[in-house]
Amino acid sequence: MCGIAGIIYKNGKKVEKSVITEMTEVMVYRGPDAMGSFLDNNFGMGHRRLSIVDLSEKGTQPMFSYDRRYVIAYNGEIYNYLVIKKELQKLGGHFQNNTDTEVILEAYRIWGIDCTKRFNGMWSFALYDIEKRCLFLSRDRFGVKPLYILDREDVFVFASEIKCITAVFSDEKVVDEIAVARYMHFIQEDADEHTFYKNIQNFPRATNMKYLLKDNRRINQVYWRIDVNKFKKKWKTKNPYRTFRRLLEDAVRIRLQADVPVGASLSGGLDSSTIVSIAKKKYHTTINTFSSIYKEKECNEKEFIDCVNIDTGANAHYIYPDKSENIIEDLKKLIYYHDGPCESASPYSGYCVYRGVGNKVKVLLLQFSHPPLL
Repeated sequence: MCGIAGIIYKNGKKVEKSVITEMTEVMVYRGPDAMGSFLDNNFGMGHRRLSIVDLSEKGTQPMFSYDRRYVIAYNGEIYNYLVIKKELQKLGGHFQNNTDTEVILEAYRIWGIDCTKRFNGMWSFALYDIEKRCLFLSRDRFGVKPLYILDREDVFVFASEIKCITAVFSDEKVVDEIAVARYMHFIQEDADEHTFYKNIQNFPRATNMKYLLKDNRRINQVYWRIDVNKFKKKWKTKNPYRTFRRLLEDAVRIRLQADVPVGASLSGGLDSSTIVSIAKKKYHTTINTFSSIYKEKECNEKEFIDCVNIDTGANAHYIYPDKSENIIEDLKKLIYYHDGPCESASPYSGYCVYRGVGNKVKVLLLQFSHPPLL
């Protein structure tokens, strides 16, 4: 994961680099490899980098387009970027590095705001048109990558984490009673624009937004919706089992693309076991697996985890959350990183697994019904 943050002063006040630095330093753990910033009078944005594709300095962000008209700060991964890159090259696209970041820049330069409809991946990014002084924000279809905004009379702010915003605007630490009541009653979060902070919102998933600095006007576009009828019509005549297998295998394949070691979170369940098995048996990739193990019989899945690890020859790593020396401190850290309470106890197991990855791998294949804070 990486981290992005930015600010627009609506009254024309110049953005100081120290403000951007303060916002990005809060999430240094999201991107320990590099930090960068871009300033243009009353607009500024910053980036924390976790190097995954093209580990050279050419991948440092914010990144400029070849003509230096556009600049981007991006968190995520476009899995089909190589396919898109070939298409863009045929259309006259210019490339100076091997990152998916530059593919986004060129896709926007050539196709405009509709470029996101072509992306297969997870992302939140801020792309700025220096010539037109226009900010383009986008978030992936399912909201896997986090993005928060604060829009008030004097300022517009965006960031990968809420704490980046409150670090600079501490007066925004105001509780949203609606979100709290909903959480207490339904144990539900991130269902819509509400966060636990009254004026800080979730940027909508599957949404593009243009912010015109000349008149502080926002234009939103929902670029994707689930169309059940269209879906049924498309797949009606096809073998659903064969089609599902092909799509799943391809999803694993494109997620194995990286210039760093890739591992997998393995719970022993159907989803994670399938992912590890496909990586080995279809693509002949032996990966490191990381699993959360409990002694209690009712939640101990080690038997099933062992079966997968032995069958695939994976390099197994077991993490024991119940052996933590200070679970209270662990929970405090989890809430800090999560920017609020969690829906269940499972994020704690996930937190222990991710912490146990250490320096063994840099990318972890996950399966989830609700995205963690990536």
